Amino acid sequence: MADYMTRLPSEVIQQVASLCSFRDVLAIGWTCRQFRRACEDAFVLQWCFLNQIYGPTPKQVRNNDELRKLIASKLASRPPEVTTAIWARLAAASSGLPQFLDDLEDLLVPYESVPWDDVRISNNLPTQLTPAGRNTIGMLSTWTVLCSPTVNNFPIAASLSGLAAHMLTHDVWDAWDRPSRATLASQISFCLAMGVLGHPVLNNMPILVRRAMDLYSPEAWGDRPSIQSELNLSFQGRQAVALLTLCCLPWILRSDPGLSIRNDLPHPADLPLLQPSGDIPLPDNLPEGSTDANTLAKSKFGCRTSHMGMFMCAPSWVNWLRSNVDGLIEDITDGEWMAYVSTSQGRNGEVPPPSRGIQFTRKSPKDKSLVLLEAHGAVDGRGEFLLDGHVEPLTGRVELLKRWTGSAWPPHAFVGTVTPLGIAGYWSYGSAQGVPRGFMWMYKKEWVRERS
Repeated sequence: MADYMTRLPSEVIQQVASLCSFRDVLAIGWTCRQFRRACEDAFVLQWCFLNQIYGPTPKQVRNNDELRKLIASKLASRPPEVTTAIWARLAAASSGLPQFLDDLEDLLVPYESVPWDDVRISNNLPTQLTPAGRNTIGMLSTWTVLCSPTVNNFPIAASLSGLAAHMLTHDVWDAWDRPSRATLASQISFCLAMGVLGHPVLNNMPILVRRAMDLYSPEAWGDRPSIQSELNLSFQGRQAVALLTLCCLPWILRSDPGLSIRNDLPHPADLPLLQPSGDIPLPDNLPEGSTDANTLAKSKFGCRTSHMGMFMCAPSWVNWLRSNVDGLIEDITDGEWMAYVSTSQGRNGEVPPPSRGIQFTRKSPKDKSLVLLEAHGAVDGRGEFLLDGHVEPLTGRVELLKRWTGSAWPPHAFVGTVTPLGIAGYWSYGSAQGVPRGFMWMYKKEWVRERS
């Protein structure tokens, strides 16, 4: 049989291999040199990846072929051997994704419920994130962009809340690798935020809400160098802070005893995570002999994930964040926005009605340093109001002042950051320098899907 198959044209062998899982593709390639040459072709690896991917893909990508073309266009400038290696990692990951998610659940079990006390957290949980753990988070962030696995998997989303709270303790943060920890924080926060949109996560949320609010309050850290100050030094660090807000606010909204079911929050599949002109967080092309690759191969995931493990994707992850935020700022005047704020940090707190009908216009021509914005005619539970402020394209920082029309209510300041999931931050009385009073989240109405 094998002798007969060797007489087939390479194109036929490739068509057959493209329908197989990555493990079967490897098995076919091990049969003989001719099969190996055929199976190492990028065409085989592309369709091996696409045939195995599952889950809700962003609505901007209508089918697998569009996704293939989008990824291929991002790899067009890479050397052929690098392109093939990255497609192989994608194919390996998609073939093993169900088992990977099961293993990830086991890996995150210690974080299902973390203690309030920093010392107990440090004593009860590992302070360092292993190379295998960093690769795992890198892979999960890529797949959350491509097919939102955290939205479909409640145990992972619930445990990520504990991991997020865990990383915001000083002993843990100090033990993490300094060059990569802000990027890791943004990846963890993004995956958790997507999971919270898909599930009413309850685990660890009170402690996470407290720690997330502390990131907006310098005095909360005392004389010790703060995690907050370090996160605010980098683009991905600021993203992490804002995305943590998006992890917390849905829990607070659903905790309102007067309206526990929220049908007006963004739907994960309707978020603009993939754009034709944007980027994709693809795996880094780490050399096979690297320390990270060897460590992962010896970890509990074993050989199955030795191919998946090259997913730290730090450069491409930051590029994806940057292009996504740039696109949202560019289109900030397109469509209607709505907003929620919180006035409490715990359960059973009443949540003010949402702000609706926010339509931004530019007050002056856009330049590279500042985009001046205003919005008239929006309404909330107190009546009609206007917004006036700006966004900084370089940092993504947003400052807006909210004034009610014909009302004696004092103005509110909204201070936040543009993220792939909208504008997130805090609100205060009077000015951006005021004391944070609660969280704030603005998002486009078109991202909301009516649900019963």
